[in-house]
Amino acid sequence: MAFTVASEKSVLGNKRVVFLTITADGAEAEIVTGLDVIDAFSVGVQSYSSSSQAIKINEDSSGVAAPGTLGISGVASGDEFVVICYGK
Repeated sequence: MAFTVASEKSVLGNKRVVFLTITADGAEAEIVTGLDVIDAFSVGVQSYSSSSQAIKINEDSSGVAAPGTLGISGVASGDEFVVICYGK
């Protein structure tokens, strides 16, 4: 199975923005945002049972370069969070 991801795209000034609502089904995943490159992001937690999550921009969950991708690790199945990505 894969993480459940709902996304909405928008524009803010000179940046493309992607709003992601994510529900984890395992410990790690790569989320392709649709951006060419992620410049910045913010995270809002809805429900977390884990405490040591890591979210990397422009990398997959193992640390390999992957422009426009969020590498997520250290989460538990059922964790829910919102990520807002800004980029090009």
